[in-house]
Amino acid sequence: MKLAAIIILVVVGVAWADVVLPCGPHEEYTECGTACPETCDNLGETRPCILLCVRGCFCQQGYVRNNATGACVLPCDCPPKTTTVTPAPPTDTTCN
Repeated sequence: MKLAAIIILVVVGVAWADVVLPCGPHEEYTECGTACPETCDNLGETRPCILLCVRGCFCQQGYVRNNATGACVLPCDCPPKTTTVTPAPPTDTTCN
């Protein structure tokens, strides 16, 4: 009886490990995807990336991840990048 229970648990565990998650629009499941996918936030940037296989849903070729929505979009549909400008401290313009 215990052996049968162990066998069932092993079979269910193996079957569960092979389940492929459903991916969203413009995504595909990959067993060995990049650990540093391109996103709207890092679009076109050159950056170091660890060589590590990541299993999961990744954007299809030609699409990037929109960090705000989590959706895969065409690069031209990324929101505009915002930059933070720090104002310069005021200068004293009086003459003595």
